[in-house]
Amino acid sequence: MTRMVGALTRAMTLAAVAVVLTALAPLAFAGRPFVTEDAGIIAPGRCEVESFAAYAASRDDPAERGVSLQVACGIGVNTQLALQGEYYGSEGTHRTMGSFNGKTALRPLTDMETGVAVAYALRGTGLPDSSFRHEESNIVLVVSVPLERTVVHANLGVVRTQSDGRTAGAYALLVERLGESGLDFGVEAFGEFNKAPWVGTGVRYAVKPETFFIDASARVQTDSARTRQFTLGVKYAF
Repeated sequence: MTRMVGALTRAMTLAAVAVVLTALAPLAFAGRPFVTEDAGIIAPGRCEVESFAAYAASRDDPAERGVSLQVACGIGVNTQLALQGEYYGSEGTHRTMGSFNGKTALRPLTDMETGVAVAYALRGTGLPDSSFRHEESNIVLVVSVPLERTVVHANLGVVRTQSDGRTAGAYALLVERLGESGLDFGVEAFGEFNKAPWVGTGVRYAVKPETFFIDASARVQTDSARTRQFTLGVKYAF
């Protein structure tokens, strides 16, 4: 009986982690500060380091805080690959996550031409009382349409969660405005089908054009729990 209770408790904990995981990092990892992925690809031989601090809270659950670090590089053949590590904690408990993700352009995005890409990710998670394990996989079709200084990004994909054996369709839509002074902003909506959508906004400032950026985002899920997320991040490209 004790073993059964322990197994049930671990299963419920992993299910809860999957819910929060979906809240904090839906779909493939996008360029900061947005969740929606874009069709742009890092040039071969170039890399980007992204880091952010996150805070999430809802009406029914305790607040959670976390940090993330990701390194992504262009490897040629219209492809970029990345590794990401994350740590989140809440009321005496914590979890770690690691991800391998990438993106391949099917049609390169330019200032004048629509870009099409496929983004993909494998994500694992670890809890204090369980070993690190594969938790989520996803694949996303990405389309970015430039309209002078406005760019519209649309995502449509599938996400598979291992802990509950669930496969779901997912979507995202972002309207991004590229400012002439290096200050960009956007509004987005994203989520899984048959669930309340998330809506959010983000802003990014180029401290040093094409090299060093700072950014921030805020978003909320439009259901009764009203889960809220806030992030503050930096990116360095070299």
